[in-house]
Amino acid sequence: LEPGELTNGWRSKPKGWLAKQYTKHRDHVTSNVPPAQLLVFNVKQGWEPLCKFLEKPVPDVPFPHAKVNDTRSLRRLRKVFIGLAYAWIPVCAATFVSLAIVVRRRLKKSAA
Repeated sequence: LEPGELTNGWRSKPKGWLAKQYTKHRDHVTSNVPPAQLLVFNVKQGWEPLCKFLEKPVPDVPFPHAKVNDTRSLRRLRKVFIGLAYAWIPVCAATFVSLAIVVRRRLKKSAA
């Protein structure tokens, strides 16, 4: 792979290319890292396998981000990002209108 191809160039690749790269990387890692030093982990599994691998006690608090990547959460996050991306438009419009009103009033006062 060329540098940055996974982060920038994947959109121009054929369907399934990114999944194939993920599988290739995963297979490379699992075949080269000793099993005792590798944890193949899904956050949906929670604390248990992670703490066991690290030889640490399981905390009494819920596992963070257990539902961050579900479809509902990602759609909600997308809406927030879109809202923030367009939030500057009404702010700029309100600023422009306010500035126009202030300038107009000052011009009227100076003409009087």
